[in-house]
Amino acid sequence: MEYRICRHLAAQVEARYYYSVVSKKKQYQAAKDYQYNSALTLSATIAYIF
Repeated sequence: MEYRICRHLAAQVEARYYYSVVSKKKQYQAAKDYQYNSALTLSATIAYIF
């Protein structure tokens, strides 16, 4: 999402969610408890517009 503060300034906020489609567990391990990696990232930016 981006918001224009004034003519020369803008603020931007971004959120991303990353997930894995492959389990971390190996097939030979006894437990069938599958585990997947996931991450949530947030970033904020202030931009000067010429």
